Amino acid sequence: MDILKLMLSLLLPWMGAYFWLAAIESRLNPQPAHKLRQLGYAFLLGMAGVNGLLLAQSWLLGYISFGLPIGIIGLVSLSGGVAFIKSRRLAFQPHNGRPSTFYAVLFWVFAGWAAVHLALVAIEVLHRPVFPWDAWQTWMYRSKAWFYLGNVVPLDSAVAWEQGKATATYNTFGAAYPKFVSVIALWAATALGQWHEQLINFPTLFCGVALALAFYGHCREAELPRWSSALGVYLLVSIPLIGSHLALAGQADIWQTSFTGLGFVALLWGIVRGARWHKALGLMLIVLGIAVKNEGMVWFMVALALLAVTTRPRLSAIITLALVTMASLAWVSGIHYVDLPVIGGLGINNDRIYVPMIGNYRLMEFSLSDAYWANFYESSTWHLLWSMVVICILGLFAMPRGPLRHAVASLFLLLVATQLAIFSFTEQGLWAKNWTAINRLPMHMVPALIFGLLLSARELSSYREANKANKRTWAVPAVGLVLAVLIAGFYLASQYPATNGHSRSFDARQLAIVVGGGQIIGNAGVVTRFDGGIAVLSSGGVHINADQAKILKLDTGGENRLERRFFWRNGPGEEDLHSIDTGAPGEKTINLDVSPNWTGTVTEIGLLFHEDEDRKVEVRSLKICTRTLLDMLSLTLQDWTTMSHWSQKSINYVSAGSESSPIKLPLLMAGWLLITALLAGLLRQVNTSPFTSIIICAISAWLILDLRWSINIIQQADDTRRYYSTHRNVHLDIAQDHELLEFTEQAANFIGGSNKPVLIVNEREYLNLQALRTKYHLLPIPAHVRKDSTIDTMPKILADNVIIVRSLILAPGETPLVAETAARQVSSRLNRVYTVVLDTENGILLAAKLN
Repeated sequence: MDILKLMLSLLLPWMGAYFWLAAIESRLNPQPAHKLRQLGYAFLLGMAGVNGLLLAQSWLLGYISFGLPIGIIGLVSLSGGVAFIKSRRLAFQPHNGRPSTFYAVLFWVFAGWAAVHLALVAIEVLHRPVFPWDAWQTWMYRSKAWFYLGNVVPLDSAVAWEQGKATATYNTFGAAYPKFVSVIALWAATALGQWHEQLINFPTLFCGVALALAFYGHCREAELPRWSSALGVYLLVSIPLIGSHLALAGQADIWQTSFTGLGFVALLWGIVRGARWHKALGLMLIVLGIAVKNEGMVWFMVALALLAVTTRPRLSAIITLALVTMASLAWVSGIHYVDLPVIGGLGINNDRIYVPMIGNYRLMEFSLSDAYWANFYESSTWHLLWSMVVICILGLFAMPRGPLRHAVASLFLLLVATQLAIFSFTEQGLWAKNWTAINRLPMHMVPALIFGLLLSARELSSYREANKANKRTWAVPAVGLVLAVLIAGFYLASQYPATNGHSRSFDARQLAIVVGGGQIIGNAGVVTRFDGGIAVLSSGGVHINADQAKILKLDTGGENRLERRFFWRNGPGEEDLHSIDTGAPGEKTINLDVSPNWTGTVTEIGLLFHEDEDRKVEVRSLKICTRTLLDMLSLTLQDWTTMSHWSQKSINYVSAGSESSPIKLPLLMAGWLLITALLAGLLRQVNTSPFTSIIICAISAWLILDLRWSINIIQQADDTRRYYSTHRNVHLDIAQDHELLEFTEQAANFIGGSNKPVLIVNEREYLNLQALRTKYHLLPIPAHVRKDSTIDTMPKILADNVIIVRSLILAPGETPLVAETAARQVSSRLNRVYTVVLDTENGILLAAKLN
């Protein structure tokens, strides 16, 4: 492994792109350029150049190497250095003068906090293997396959392989995705000389740094002071969804955010100032983003629309009216679809809408208001971003007419229109309804949104508020906070009234271990044995009135990291057995009312734990008691401070604290901001700085949310570091991945160097994650997985080897799958004789008997 080559592979194209960008800009940009902005953009341009160079080498020579590309990059960088030295660059001059001590402190607070976020990202990237589902299933699977092949080659789709139409050695679900992210990871692995699960994501860490540098530089070019420029960077990198995509690297969205988001930042500033260079720079980055994700083409269309409505509004209106008229006439005439040369179909055909250069999608209607509310305002995914956007939109009505107001309003409206068009009226709405893409698509525009917020805040405060802030300016958000807290307390008292009745307490000796085994140590029951992957503790027969006793107070411990569940029975049938997740170990207060099944007379309660390697579980006490307002206040504070861990869902939405909290902290902060905005408007006669009051409230609320999130990710980074420092750092800390890695290594020794795909099936349908991880671990041996496939439903295709992923968790009465029985079932299913060559508790390897 060659770390120096890895650093060279990233720094040399970065510096080369910077030299050329600065040299070209010295001729084409009449305004002084900020070096940090140029540095940030240069990294993206450099990686785009690497992508193009490797694809060209693969196409022309049929292989990928390190020496030839790095040599070409070196020559380009050298010539760029010469052009840079010869160019005459205008020195950037700050417009704001020397800041006061207060603003200097603000600068260092925001810059330092942003640096902490990036440092925590670095810890995750340097310790955690490729983590997100889509990353190791598609983006990095493809890159890893290319690395072992030594070339960039097409992959088949999983469907094509099942239909017998395979033309490639490997298959994946996203075979047609743009290649950029996979190529950049391939470049890192080629420089290292090996596939390294952590360091192949090193470019993503650089991407985060470049994003921060470019954004800060752009804010300074927009004449924002140092403190608010640092604030902008802090807001950007502290958004939990941005942080999750940097920390859990391997997907394309953070790269799309950098290309598209920074492109729109440059475009927005070019529109506001009429700067052709910034418009051209923004369009160039947005065009390059087309090579990152399929959504890049959508954002390019949005960019053209933004340029049109802001620079030629009348012409845009005339063209739009003409197009609508033509489309209406065509529709009335029965012409619903036309096939245009080169750019593709346009119109509606067979319930599908065709958009040139983008694709076609089935028309479907979705109501997504609940999903947007839950993700944009209730969850911790965005902190306070969308509440601030709403306040900004309202503030635009108070802003003087001009390019800034027009550009920011157009940007917001186009983003909303894009979301509605994609998710509300096409089949893509399924990805929004299940929360897969509802956050990831708007994430691409976050840099431009924050840039628009900063410019609007400056314009509103400077235009409307000639006087400096005073005590009244600070008093308005303080009063707003008091009112928000009082309203929250009233809500708790009215929605969760106190109950009367009797409490029941159970210590460790009163909870019998009915599945598994353990012992009493002191005051705690310690579970040390799991049967079928689970342990169950039961109270035996009880009589609890669920309408009176609504609070569970639980005290558990131990190193076991897997889900802990509290269960109860309120009837004789299987359908009367219910459970809820109790969260992490420790002293917990849980509102049982969150489950509609906590009702009637409860006849049994207990706890269920899952086996987590050799980690033990401790149970100290369990109490069912009546509910009081104090309990609800304690529960709310507990939920706000509950730590959340990275999961496969963290790429789609992020949780901080408990998802079942009676009052979500982001909602309380949004309420505070709304109340402050209303007070500022009502008291504008006595408060001469209403917009400053709103800005103070927004920043303060954001800091409160991010303080909680920062503590969470500090703990998460420490957990990541400790776990992967003491384990093999090529497997994940989820879903028996360690055991599956060991199994696939043994299986690979039996299979040998065959290029014929292995068929992987599940013992149980719910083992999709484990089956796909097995496929990833098998590389460079190709494999195929069908979703939810078991022996009874496995595709009837020829395969020399079949792997059956075992379930470690067995239901009561179930017995482990017998390998010889599995071999007979597979032989019958595929009409070919298979024998057992490897049988472990995690998987079975079958081999076809040769004739």
